[in-house]
Amino acid sequence: MDSILLLSLVALLVVAISWLWDYTVVRLIWRPHCIAKEFREKQGIHGPAYKFLGGNNGEIDRLMEEADGQVLDVRDHNYLPRIAPHFLKWRA
Repeated sequence: MDSILLLSLVALLVVAISWLWDYTVVRLIWRPHCIAKEFREKQGIHGPAYKFLGGNNGEIDRLMEEADGQVLDVRDHNYLPRIAPHFLKWRA
C-alpha cells in the first residue's frame, strides 16, 4: 500500500516538473525567439532583438510618442505612420 502511494506521488512529481519545464523554457524563452526568427527570415520584418521580460514595448512606446507629436494633413489617408510607426521602421 505504501509503495503504491509513493509511486503515485513520484509520478505526480514527474508530471509537475515536466509541466514546469515546458512552461518556463518553451513558452517563455524559446517560443518568442522562434517567432522573432520567423519574422526576420520569412516576412522581412527587422527590429531590435527580443528582450526577456519587456519585449520591445519600450521602443514601441517611444516611437508612438514621436508619432503622436507629428501633425498630419487632413487630406492624407496614410494613417499607418500614426498607428504603427514601429512596423514602418522595422519593415525597412
